[in-house]
Amino acid sequence: MAEINTLRLLNPGARELNLYGDGSFCPELGLGAWAYRVPSLGIAGVGVECGSDAGFFEFAAVVAGIEAVAAVDITARPIHVHTDSEFVWRLLVHMADGAPLPSRSRFEPIRALYSRVAESSGARRVVRPKRKARRKEVRECHLDARQSLKGHIRASDTLTRALNEQREKQELAALTKHREQLDRRVEDLQEERRLCDLRVQTITQRLNLATCDGGVNLSGMRDAVRAGR
Repeated sequence: MAEINTLRLLNPGARELNLYGDGSFCPELGLGAWAYRVPSLGIAGVGVECGSDAGFFEFAAVVAGIEAVAAVDITARPIHVHTDSEFVWRLLVHMADGAPLPSRSRFEPIRALYSRVAESSGARRVVRPKRKARRKEVRECHLDARQSLKGHIRASDTLTRALNEQREKQELAALTKHREQLDRRVEDLQEERRLCDLRVQTITQRLNLATCDGGVNLSGMRDAVRAGR
């Protein structure tokens, strides 16, 4: 499900286009949202859909933005993509080199998205930044995506119940793990207490034996020392 606000261009405008995008992900539901902005064209979009992880939605934002640009801009101006995602940044490196995605399973969830970029960008260059962006526009895209995702979940009683149930299961698992850690700690303390008791018993027995044998007359020793002075 996507909401797109577009404005058909009448003039070429800027010589290059800046695309900002980010996503938000709810792992408990396998649901997320993406958002993009292209300020020079006055277009922006958000969408909510199912996905595998945060990287999927961060890349989906870029893909949706490129497709939106292709739909309204007939020029071949390059698109400069700005993202704060290391995963997306690496994907952009592959795109810039014209290289196919590696065969590793990590890339399987976004393989179809990657193909969509090639189809929609055509001869237009997609330019990656020299490093991950730390721009307020990217942060604003993240907030747009997060707000859209929250609103989508709140609007559905089924999703709300499922989310609450998953979070309670997570809390239960965390508490169970913590209790097991406490139990192990108690066992360690009990063993430490047992060893301490044995040591106390051993020292007490030695002192009792010494007392029975007459022990050491500390008072007499002190008197002898004073007399020697």
